[in-house]
Amino acid sequence: MSDDVRSLLESSRRAARGGDGGGDFRALAARTFLGTIWNAGRKNLVLSCRFYQTPTGNEPVREWLKTLSKDARHAIGTDTALVQTNWPVGKPLVDGFGGGLYEVRTSIDGNIYRVLFCLDGSTMVLLHGFQKKSQKTPKADLELARRRMRDEEKKA
Repeated sequence: MSDDVRSLLESSRRAARGGDGGGDFRALAARTFLGTIWNAGRKNLVLSCRFYQTPTGNEPVREWLKTLSKDARHAIGTDTALVQTNWPVGKPLVDGFGGGLYEVRTSIDGNIYRVLFCLDGSTMVLLHGFQKKSQKTPKADLELARRRMRDEEKKA
C-alpha cells in the first residue's frame, strides 16, 4: 500500500473518531453508510459497489450495517470507498482468503469489523459483514460468504 493511501486511511479513521480528518481526506472522498461518494476529482472509482441480495431480495450486509453505530458505519464506508478508488489494495486494509474472496478490514474504538466481498467484473459485491471477536475469522462466516459468492456466480 502506498504511503499516500496509508495516510488517507489514517486520516479517514481520525475523522470517523471525530478528529480532524485533514485536507487529503476531504479532498479525496467522504462516504457515509455506503451511500453517495463525494469525489473531489482526485481519484476516480476503479470498482463500483453493490450489496449481495438473497433470492427474496434482502440485503444482509445493508441490514447488518444499520445495526451498527454511526461512527462504525462511517469507518466501514470510508474503508470500502478507499478500496473502490485504489484497487488493488493489500494489507492492512484488504486481505484475501483465496478463490476470489476478500475482506475489507476496519478497526474503530477497539472494535474490529470485516466486510467479506468478491468481484463481479469491476464491481465489489458485499457478501457478509460481522464484528470480529477472535483472532481467526470464524469458519461459519467464511462458509456463508463462500455460499453467497457461489450464488453470485450462478446469477452471472
